[in-house]
Amino acid sequence: GRCLELGMEPTVFDTGRRNVGGRSSSRIVSAGGRKQVVDHSAQFFTASDHKFEQLVKSWESQGAVKQWKGPVGVVTGGVF
Repeated sequence: GRCLELGMEPTVFDTGRRNVGGRSSSRIVSAGGRKQVVDHSAQFFTASDHKFEQLVKSWESQGAVKQWKGPVGVVTGGVF
């Protein structure tokens, strides 16, 4: 894709156990008496390569990614 066009050689580590796509997948869980969709596996990424930093900036300007400024925690037994 776009990374290759920019001369980058990305490495993707897929954490899917049952199917491909674990790197940015979601699950439906019961929490607080309701079903919730929880995104997991791609909690964050870093950009240390200048070309990749520029690509991430373009994604930010398009609204495709944004910096997370909220809390980080664990859901246990339906409680955050």
